[in-house]
Amino acid sequence: MRHLRLVSKAPKKAQITGLCGENIDTDYEATLCFLLNILLGFFLPVVEAKYPGDQ
Repeated sequence: MRHLRLVSKAPKKAQITGLCGENIDTDYEATLCFLLNILLGFFLPVVEAKYPGDQ
């Protein structure tokens, strides 16, 4: 039995608020946002692949 109904077939990227929102005013904020995206987009999947956990 399915309790959830799909709204669309293609997944959507989550809305980003906070540090990496639409209002990046300084180079420092842009650098932090870039590093955050690198950490979450590259290093986190590598670590998860190496240590998959209890799944």
